[in-house]
Amino acid sequence: MSPRTAPIPTGHSGLPLALPRAPAMAFDVKDFRELVAIIDSHPEWQRELRRVMLTDEIVNLPESLHQLERSQRLQIKHMEGFDLRLAALAESQERNTAHLAQLDQHLAELDRHMARLEVRVEELAAAQARTEVTVARLDNAVGVLAGTNLELLFAQRAAAYLLICGFRGVHVLSPNDWIDSVDQAIADGRLAPGDRQSILRADAVLRARDAEGPLHLVVEVSSVVDRHDVERAVTHAGLLGQGLEGLRVRPVVAGHAYTAGAEALLASSPDITAVRMSS
Repeated sequence: MSPRTAPIPTGHSGLPLALPRAPAMAFDVKDFRELVAIIDSHPEWQRELRRVMLTDEIVNLPESLHQLERSQRLQIKHMEGFDLRLAALAESQERNTAHLAQLDQHLAELDRHMARLEVRVEELAAAQARTEVTVARLDNAVGVLAGTNLELLFAQRAAAYLLICGFRGVHVLSPNDWIDSVDQAIADGRLAPGDRQSILRADAVLRARDAEGPLHLVVEVSSVVDRHDVERAVTHAGLLGQGLEGLRVRPVVAGHAYTAGAEALLASSPDITAVRMSS
């Protein structure tokens, strides 16, 4: 009978706290298998053995793998959302591309329309220029006709107009009645050759008499008499007075209305007669 063996003290996990020293012996496969069988029969020893033999990283590896798996699932979910947004963005881009193509087409049509419009505007501008030239010619023609008509009206009613101004025996003269005297004055050096044409530009030359005796009247007729009309009448009367030596010549202006400049000049020149023609 073998001697009684004393029990081996163990810790709270059940593992032996210390093994009694024994003579050194070889650890063979049989011993290893017996150790594995003992550990298999004590699960609490397995946990302690893993803690002693393995590092914290390896022990915590299952939990780390679980965390990595959760993180991977979150990333996959995030990528799925990103894919959806990317697909929506691609669809929006396709719509924008189609819209830009339509816009390019509209702009091309607008460019063609603007080109036609520019051509039309140029045509209208050319037509407007021609119209303005025509209107200017018509205005000039109307002005000439109106002036001529007013001069004829004054010639027809000169006796009545001038009678109001104190002149009697009014008679409208033609250039033939006085041109010889002007030419003689030019020959004598009393007038310059250009003065002949200036006198001929007078609207009318009349013979009349006033309280002082016979005289000639040089008339400028205008619908609206301005300062220049008054000055021309004075100039023409002065030239004709030099041609008709020894005869009195008086300037006359006639019109429907007078500018302020003409009124001021007439007020300072009592030798000028102003005829107010009725409308």
